[in-house]
Amino acid sequence: MMQMNEKNTLNNIVYLNLSTDELISQSLSRKEGILASNRALNVATGKRTGRSPKDRFIVKDALTQNAVDWNTINQPIDSEKFTALWVRASEHLNTKDCSFVSYFKVGAEEKLSLTVKVTTELAWHNLFTKNLFIQPKNPITQDEPNQWSLLCVPSFVTDPARDGVNSDAAIMINFTTRQVLICGTFYAGEMKKSLFSILNFLLPAHDVLPMHCAANVGKDGKTALFFGLSGTGKTTLSADPERFLIGDDEHGWSSEGVFNFEGGCYAKCIDLSQEREPVIWDAIRYGSIMENVVLDPETLIPDYSNTTLTQNTRAAYPREFIPLRIDENKASIPNAVIFLTCDLYGVLPPVAKLTNEQAAYYFLSGYTALVGSTEVGQGSGIKQTFSTCFGAPFFPRPARVYAELLMKRLKDSNAKVYLVNTGWTGGAHGQGGKRFDIPTTRAIVRAIVNGELHDAEYETIPGFNLSIPKAVKDVKSDVLNPRKTWNDTAAYEENANVLMKTFIENFKKFEVDASIRDAGPKM
Repeated sequence: MMQMNEKNTLNNIVYLNLSTDELISQSLSRKEGILASNRALNVATGKRTGRSPKDRFIVKDALTQNAVDWNTINQPIDSEKFTALWVRASEHLNTKDCSFVSYFKVGAEEKLSLTVKVTTELAWHNLFTKNLFIQPKNPITQDEPNQWSLLCVPSFVTDPARDGVNSDAAIMINFTTRQVLICGTFYAGEMKKSLFSILNFLLPAHDVLPMHCAANVGKDGKTALFFGLSGTGKTTLSADPERFLIGDDEHGWSSEGVFNFEGGCYAKCIDLSQEREPVIWDAIRYGSIMENVVLDPETLIPDYSNTTLTQNTRAAYPREFIPLRIDENKASIPNAVIFLTCDLYGVLPPVAKLTNEQAAYYFLSGYTALVGSTEVGQGSGIKQTFSTCFGAPFFPRPARVYAELLMKRLKDSNAKVYLVNTGWTGGAHGQGGKRFDIPTTRAIVRAIVNGELHDAEYETIPGFNLSIPKAVKDVKSDVLNPRKTWNDTAAYEENANVLMKTFIENFKKFEVDASIRDAGPKM
């Protein structure tokens, strides 16, 4: 039954801890979205169809001033401006007829989890957090000590001259007061990534490596991690019909094992196929949310190939919609670590086994392509990027903090690290190359997680000095060495040299041991 906890001073209804059915009913009655033919709630997010990194701020105070790596991603703002904006956003919300409040947990490791009070202007935003965050074992109905508060008021627009921000939207984190403020944007991913950033700041102090990665477990009980930026295949490859899912995006790695930060998944829908991605396809149903997916106007059938609104179409669903999953939402120390990269130049191999030093090098580099970018202002084109830790926008501390924890975890666990290219082969993007198909990459991943590549026979690619297997089950041997896939050897060498130069130039910003720097490409 719908619970109306209280009314504020303006007689606005505050709906507390509504169920999925109630939130969907509210969303439909308030015309926030419609049900598609698959019964998922379909919504549009307006002009912002992705994250707004230029509008993200962290309050700079005694707690953060010497701990945050301040830059164009981690932008500082003072506490007075934050407080003033929080008050304005709250007052704006009070002018509405109602708001939605729910209490959740973030972090499946109980001793490290956070309680979060989520207050939203929109019912579907509250449903999004219900799907993505973790339901408390016992419902929480009132504020707790040390909890975080997330306030999302998308219809409240900011004023740069007045508020000290960059546009009509702002995403702010205040670590001292444990508050997150989101206004001026309807894109729900800002809520999930804000809590991710918070844990990324807090967990290193507990000797936990926070990771932008997916994780799953085989029937043999062995855990695998999948690092990668959006569009590299992280969610697709971890949603394996033969393995048990932990989560698709955010995890922590402690000395005891791996645990999920979330209670749901946030999958890309672009070109979604029931045949190639059956787990994700089946999870998009009643209770799920689709963002910016175009529907047939008559049948309401989703057109997953339609990018009219954005390439960054999304679906948010709870882990319970995945039949094969780890109920505990955590698992043992990983045996295999996979770095997913989407190489536009077509010169990286489909798979290479890395030394620990190479792992640190490629982790810090975070090379990939922006495919259907999750960030506003990136356009629809595909271009290369280097995103430190495979998720630079979400890591507040200096990169070395996370790299040192990775090296420590690899040394202690003896996990094997592999670089897997889900990008182009036989030529560069737009120059005759084609992207690796999902079945090929799945076969490679299968060989990794089954341990088949651990003791395989390897050869070395000059320049990149990467060890590549000579054979992989169910993969054509002629695609394993990228040089052999090009008809024009000179063109391959030219593209390889260009990519190596960009790696070397990008890595100049890192102060690391010589052993790590020397593990990268050499001209």
